[in-house]
Amino acid sequence: MKFEYEDIKFLQERGYVQAIFLEIFGFQIKDEELWNLGHYTVEKEAIIFEEEKVNERKFNDLINKGFTELTNLTNEKPTTYVHKNSGIPLMGNVSFGIIDRGSNIIEIKPITSCNIDCVFCSVNETKRERDFVVEADYLVEEVAKLIAFKECDDIEIHVGCQGEPLRYSKLDYLVSELRKIKEIKRVSIDTNATFLTKTKIDSMIKAGFTRLNISLNAIDSDLAREIAVLPYNVSTVLDAIKYASSKDVEVVVAPVWVKGINDDQIEKIVKFVVELGKKQKAPTIGIQKYLYYPQGKKYKEMEWDEFFDKLKELEKRHNVKLILDETDFNVVKTKELPKPFKKNAIIEAEVKCQGRMRNEKIAVSENRTISFIGNGKNKVKLKITRTKHNIFKATLIN
Repeated sequence: MKFEYEDIKFLQERGYVQAIFLEIFGFQIKDEELWNLGHYTVEKEAIIFEEEKVNERKFNDLINKGFTELTNLTNEKPTTYVHKNSGIPLMGNVSFGIIDRGSNIIEIKPITSCNIDCVFCSVNETKRERDFVVEADYLVEEVAKLIAFKECDDIEIHVGCQGEPLRYSKLDYLVSELRKIKEIKRVSIDTNATFLTKTKIDSMIKAGFTRLNISLNAIDSDLAREIAVLPYNVSTVLDAIKYASSKDVEVVVAPVWVKGINDDQIEKIVKFVVELGKKQKAPTIGIQKYLYYPQGKKYKEMEWDEFFDKLKELEKRHNVKLILDETDFNVVKTKELPKPFKKNAIIEAEVKCQGRMRNEKIAVSENRTISFIGNGKNKVKLKITRTKHNIFKATLIN
């Protein structure tokens, strides 16, 4: 009897079988647990029992138990798999799922975690103790429901993760399924581009991506590595920008300007794009100002007036548009999904799992997730402290 799955591969190790889920997540099944079901081998990444009939329920119990112990193999963090039978809604959390900001741009977050650790990162992965990965079909179903509510036929899907979205192995599948929804006209993504190859760019375009927002925070290779902290090759990113810009996809080069860190690099990035535009289609330049976030890495912010003055100087010097607004990205207001809770409301909710931060829990009520800090278990009473964009936070009431 053979057990094989599209998204799970099995590898025989000494004393256990390693299950690899979506390429970077995994759990272990002990040899003795499998021997209790029958004589088995692992062949071609499937588990095969010599017996014609094996207790499928007990085998599935082993798989389900494994998912409760799921780990991100790239960083060893425990991971929660959010799927349509998990009881975890996709609206309510800033880290995963769907965010509706009341416009035609719907933000989706299928995965957390990153392969680099930028010195200015607003997420600050070192503080995050748990990762999340979301079932692709679940995302598609819930996005379709939201679009039906919005009654807008000019929707953009934006893949903007707390981390690097190209770590999500089903990304192309997810986008190709979303593009079957007729109201979706554009799909954009924020990426650090370290996984972008010519083949990957081609597959993303084929899947339905229309814009790549590529982070590039320094041209100088040594400084680029210092900013990224973890292994980073700026040549890979520059090559990706050049190749993608030559294809049928919009490219936005999006550096974060951190005062005192990469001041001398911003103009070099502008020059790189301007020179590229002399040979082929030029990317758009979308310079972002570093913003301080309570949980992020801390640097002093540049004042907005100073930031815009510097951009105006660069615009004049290089004859290129650098100050962008919503009209440059076809943003229009739409209906925003109603919020089931008001700020300061007292509610009861069911605790479902750990959150990303230490001592953070995620509870569920009215088809929304609510994040809170505390030791609550099962049913809890919460006071809502945040409701903006259907992202809910609360304090635990003892």
